[in-house]
Amino acid sequence: QENGTNCSICNSGRQTSFAEQAVYYYVKKLYPDTINRYKADFLGKMELDIYIPSIKYAIEYDGEAWHKKDKLKREQLKYKKCKKNGIKLIRLREKGSEPFSDIADYEISRENLYEHEILEKTISELLRCINYSSTWLLNYPIDVNIKRDKQKILQYKTILKKDTLQNKYPEIAKEWHPIKNENLTPSMFKPHSEHKAWWVCPICGYEYETTIGHRTDNKKPTSCPECAIKKVNKSKQKSVKMIDINTNEIIKTFCSITEASRKMKINDSNISMVCKGIRSKAGGYKWSYVE
Repeated sequence: QENGTNCSICNSGRQTSFAEQAVYYYVKKLYPDTINRYKADFLGKMELDIYIPSIKYAIEYDGEAWHKKDKLKREQLKYKKCKKNGIKLIRLREKGSEPFSDIADYEISRENLYEHEILEKTISELLRCINYSSTWLLNYPIDVNIKRDKQKILQYKTILKKDTLQNKYPEIAKEWHPIKNENLTPSMFKPHSEHKAWWVCPICGYEYETTIGHRTDNKKPTSCPECAIKKVNKSKQKSVKMIDINTNEIIKTFCSITEASRKMKINDSNISMVCKGIRSKAGGYKWSYVE
């Protein structure tokens, strides 16, 4: 899934976090001293998404979940602090982020900014904006290609060490595919990230692809699909007893649920659910596994 946030609240198919890291990745190619999540005394408890010390430029990425009631005063104060310290502030803004003149020196606003094609054009415009006085970028432009560079961009993601898949779910992290995920590791992602990764089953060795969030879901976690199929087939191969619903006497024994379903013309899932105690009867009979 290319467009999906890691935030469960703002998750509406948009990967703002990835978009911000893509901006950071390409800006750092132009200015190697670029810092992600910059903190300084003059900012207090605030931070700058991206900061370039050598030219004193800062870049803020405002996703669609940027709400003026929650953040406007905070961002006005941030801009004021930047101006006081001689820092030029540029904002990249998604649709839904209303324009305000007192929160940045320059704004680039795009609908569906998180979409790769639009994001690529926006990043190219940003690079020209922050490097407008140099002929270097005109002669040797940076090739912005998010699809090609996706794996490298993901490696730039900065996550608190205590809140990673590796730290929170070490047993699941052990199933991380060592080759198909290339240079990405479980320590680069939050436990409920929507990033689709490759996994290898420690039991049967089957390789499969699913999101990290699906693996760590508390209600319906995804596990090896091959083992799941084998488990279902194994349960269907157990011998089952067909029992009279009134007398509790065993009427007949079948070598498997599949055989009972075929001979009695009863849905095999219904028989299985009776055996598991989910249903009371199937086809007018009680059913149970032979111990």
